[in-house]
Amino acid sequence: MPPSLDMKITKFPKPIKNLLWASDLHLDDASDFARKRFYSKLFHENYDAVMVTGDISNAHQLADDLEELASAVSPMPLFFSLGNHDHFNSCFASVDQVVRKLCSIIPNLYHLDNSGIIELSRDTCLVGHKGWYDGQAGAGVHSKVYDKGRHAIGDFDGLSHKDYFKKLADLGHESATHFRGTLPLALKRYARVMIGTHVPPYWDGIMHGEARCSWDHQPYYANVAAGKAIGGILRRFGSRKLEIYAGHAHTRSTTSISKNLTQHIAEGRRGAPSVERLIKVA
Repeated sequence: MPPSLDMKITKFPKPIKNLLWASDLHLDDASDFARKRFYSKLFHENYDAVMVTGDISNAHQLADDLEELASAVSPMPLFFSLGNHDHFNSCFASVDQVVRKLCSIIPNLYHLDNSGIIELSRDTCLVGHKGWYDGQAGAGVHSKVYDKGRHAIGDFDGLSHKDYFKKLADLGHESATHFRGTLPLALKRYARVMIGTHVPPYWDGIMHGEARCSWDHQPYYANVAAGKAIGGILRRFGSRKLEIYAGHAHTRSTTSISKNLTQHIAEGRRGAPSVERLIKVA
């Protein structure tokens, strides 16, 4: 998809020099004590904006938890993508509707899927999409691992194994299409482009504890279609720098995919929401 000349570019009165990154907060699993400790950390950090890359909560609590998060960082912008757990107990259309409504009434809340290109500084921008594991990595449809989470999302209800993997492939294609529509213009205008997404586009560096993600688990931990789209576009912009910030795997890693492409994966612990790190923008 060619870049749109009227692509939405979100700008702020002052450059965003320090971007606080967090992922896989799973606030629905956090105790009151764990929440307060996390919000206290947010209060004491020095940042200009916050980015959360998915698995914030579950669909039943997502609106309340997003509102609470936005209030905790206000008036600083809160950029976020959604993860698979954010759709648990609901379906894609319902969650999207809730998020759109919330972003329309909370001024510092920005859903990356719908925010186009976010200018952080004169030389740096942020784009993003929820992404999804698309079933294409590793063993693919022949994986011996059964994804139990599929039963928590209505869109997967009643699908055969084959149709479930077709749906995963469609979701991967959706995110690839999104990046084909935003990245060319972002890379043309900015020397440094950051991507915020939930599922890592590349299986390289995806770990489970101390071990590399297994062949059978890989279909549920990488978004191959997005990776192909990102890599293909970046080849046309050799002087640009692209950084991917993702979650989902719950094990911290940084992997150099190519000379100008790096993938960062956040740690994330269930029941213990925490800040991953402060990203220096300028």
